Formats: sequence, C-alpha cells, structure tokens
Amino acid sequence: MSLLGLLARMFHLLGDTASKKNKATHQIIVLQINNGHANYNYGPAGRAIGLNLLNSPETVANYPVVSFKTALWFWMTPQSPKPSCHDVITGTWRPSAADTATY
Repeated sequence: MSLLGLLARMFHLLGDTASKKNKATHQIIVLQINNGHANYNYGPAGRAIGLNLLNSPETVANYPVVSFKTALWFWMTPQSPKPSCHDVITGTWRPSAADTATY
C-alpha cells in the first residue's frame, strides 16, 4: 500500500471510530510524538509545522490535520542518534559498524 493509501485508510478509520465511540475516541493520535518525555518532540514538531505545541499539546489529538503533520514530521525527521523512519525504510540510511555491532 502506498503512503497516500495508508494515510487515506487511517483517516477513514479515525472517522469511523470517532463517530461510533465516546468523546475520548476523538483524541486518537496517529503517531505518538510524546515518546515518554512530555516535551521531547512537541517543541521541534511544533516549530516545524508553525505551531506552539509545547503550550498546547492537545492540539495534536484534537485536530486531524495537525496530527498528520506531526506524524509526517516524525516519519521524515532524524532524531539523533536515530535516522528517520523514512530513510531506514527506503534504504537511504546505511548502518555503521557501531550500529550493527552485537553486545
């Protein structure tokens, strides 16, 4: 399935789920940008898409367009020392010897 097809399917599923469940269901996040640390990704993601997500992180959960923008930001943006998900999947990133070492 193409990335656009996947996104279309996700929008469809979000709409179906939100219409059938209670209000809490509306707070589905496409990709979790929290990563266990409240401010770790909200600042950089917000700057990238032009929003202050540090002061209003609920915006990601409450607005599907913002949710998908942050999801795409997370997919495309390397977060040192990790490469971007996109680069790994497309084969652009090549692991170093240290990346493949076994301990």
